[in-house]
Amino acid sequence: MMKIRLKLIAILCVVTCIISSALKTDYNVLYFAQQIKNDDLMDVYLLVGQSNMAGRGIVTDSTSECGILSLNKNDEWVAARDPLHFDKSEAGVGPGLSFAREIKQLSQKRCIGLVPCAVGGTSISKWKPDAYDKATNTHPYNDMINRLKIALKSGTLKGILWHQGESDSQNGNYKLYEVRFDSLLNNISKEIGININDIPVIVGEVGRFFILKQPPNESGKINEVLNVIAAKHRNIFCVSSEGLTDRGDSLHFNVSSAKELGRRYAKAYIMISERLKKTVK
Repeated sequence: MMKIRLKLIAILCVVTCIISSALKTDYNVLYFAQQIKNDDLMDVYLLVGQSNMAGRGIVTDSTSECGILSLNKNDEWVAARDPLHFDKSEAGVGPGLSFAREIKQLSQKRCIGLVPCAVGGTSISKWKPDAYDKATNTHPYNDMINRLKIALKSGTLKGILWHQGESDSQNGNYKLYEVRFDSLLNNISKEIGININDIPVIVGEVGRFFILKQPPNESGKINEVLNVIAAKHRNIFCVSSEGLTDRGDSLHFNVSSAKELGRRYAKAYIMISERLKKTVK
């Protein structure tokens, strides 16, 4: 009976998407909003870090896709479209949506819920309880936890995507990065009551172009630390930024590279998920 019901849900989803596309109305959101309340059909993914996770690519395509939702600044589920984030007025295309589109192909019966929480310009020290970011007048960590708890009323946390490091590439801050990152994950684990070691955590290297930015910085050291962290944990993978290009500022990924980064996150997520399944067995 359950299998039949799930098949009906999948069929209704397809029909709903067709109607939504034809009428340019987000019936997709209305349908899934009801289903996730009743059936826990949502897989939740946390997007966190600074501007390259939030995205700074110029938005030229604002189309959405059936079954992929995003928690907006009012903590409401809406059809996911770029820009997902709202940390600053320049928020644009990041890796989140291309990641979700790749993952969605694996499970058409489930809804993906993205929780955008990245804040441009934040150092990793701002991602701890009660830390205040003056530039955006926010408490990044506290806001993230509040939004994640709201999202988890509709589904299950399946993964954490992290991209951050540019703001820690000076004054030897890389030396404290691993400790601070471990603390961040442990705090999330305690706040929402999960074993963080069972959740895939995908981190991304700082853009190689930023390493060459003048004046000299220590972002190469940040990338080394990120790879060291990944090597120590069965549930963490560090995605390479090799070959990706900037938008002309030697700081932010351009649109095509941001999307490619998202696809690399997805590939890594799938690999880590399979690794964790084998560990359980």
